Amino acid sequence: MKMVKSTSFWDTESFVKSSQSSSTVLHLFSYYRNRHHDNEYCLKLQKQHNCIPDEHYVQTLLAMSELEGELERRTLTYSLWNNSAATKTESKGWHPMTFNHANAAPKKIKEIKDVNHVYYETEYRTEWCRVNSTYVPCFLFARKFSPGAAMRLLSGGVVGQFDTSALLNPPP
Repeated sequence: MKMVKSTSFWDTESFVKSSQSSSTVLHLFSYYRNRHHDNEYCLKLQKQHNCIPDEHYVQTLLAMSELEGELERRTLTYSLWNNSAATKTESKGWHPMTFNHANAAPKKIKEIKDVNHVYYETEYRTEWCRVNSTYVPCFLFARKFSPGAAMRLLSGGVVGQFDTSALLNPPP
């Protein structure tokens, strides 16, 4: 199974740290934290367009410090992006889709687990998921599940045996 991905969505959690990149990030973060006012800037612009200042913060710091080679441009977290404008179920089209009770079936989870390569459509290339030289599934996690979807997956045994009634009726 494959996943098609546009390069316009650079995953927020897809970076790998070395001691040099960790040191660089800590140094630059401590230097800029008191001088950075992204939140105020974004609040003013939020009415005009989407402003998500922290989405690529670490990756940007590494790239600006000539450590871009240390970035791993692959994520372990599956997300389904809606490339169109906002939909009926998603109020803002610039967020990944939220799986709800209806579309969070065990079959969908199996499909996600079976993804073994990603096709980057704007680059016309396929990337097979590997650890060292061994081919592996691409994703260990998935994101954006509604509470109803989570209950369906937990009660359906997708993540093992789980008693969902414990969540509904907590002990006194």
